[in-house]
Amino acid sequence: MPTAPPAPPARFHTERVEREDLVMFINACFACTGQAEFYGTSGGQAVSIEFLHENILGNYRRLYARTLAAGINHFNQARIAVNLLATGAETPAPDRREEGSLIAAALRELPPQRALRALRELRERRVNHRRARAVIRGYLAGRPDPAFDACAIADALCAAADGRRRWRRTPVATTTPRRGRAAASAPS
Repeated sequence: MPTAPPAPPARFHTERVEREDLVMFINACFACTGQAEFYGTSGGQAVSIEFLHENILGNYRRLYARTLAAGINHFNQARIAVNLLATGAETPAPDRREEGSLIAAALRELPPQRALRALRELRERRVNHRRARAVIRGYLAGRPDPAFDACAIADALCAAADGRRRWRRTPVATTTPRRGRAAASAPS
């Protein structure tokens, strides 16, 4: 009787699972936008994509950071940048420089409102270590037109820069509003 071929080593199965995890994560990063879609709500999508982000970040940190260079969508680029900065203490020393440059490059590629939303999320999560401050400072210093930013996205810019919210004053009405039809037809 012929014998069955020997089973592949356990390492083969582990590598296969790792590859499948990464392929599933990258596919999700291309497709998931965090918005409501025809078959599902944004909440359901947020739960599943957050699970994938946490799983890959916890198990394959270096590959998680390198996903930023894979051309994924803006929603997931911002999510990865925030997660990497929020868990900065877990970064191995040799990987810090590469991770920091990938985060900086991803923030520069994002539209300003999305990048500033990601930086605001860092503030809301109370991430305030040296590397996060350096990334924020570098992003704000590298903006091409600070005068435009000061006018167009001033509130978000201030929130990202110093953590304070600036409220605009609403203009006070200079005329008294008319009351009803009688006020309009009455002689003055």
